[in-house]
Amino acid sequence: MRCLKRAIAREAFHLLTNPPTPPRTDDLRQQRQQRGLTLTQAAHHLGTHPPLISRLERGLHHDTTLTNNYRQWLNTHPPLTT
Repeated sequence: MRCLKRAIAREAFHLLTNPPTPPRTDDLRQQRQQRGLTLTQAAHHLGTHPPLISRLERGLHHDTTLTNNYRQWLNTHPPLTT
């Protein structure tokens, strides 16, 4: 039992001192706007609220799963040609 506690403590310490880096989100807003999509459309498709998508795009909210789903959804829409 003591070995298990030590292993958990080592893992927790490692995660606290070396947190994983969140995925990039600084390009999501530009990609969405290039495709002519609104925050509401993105939020509706991803099953969330527009303010959360806005916070994600501005880097104020970190959610790896949502970011990956958002990026994948954006990649299925071709950019608008002008």
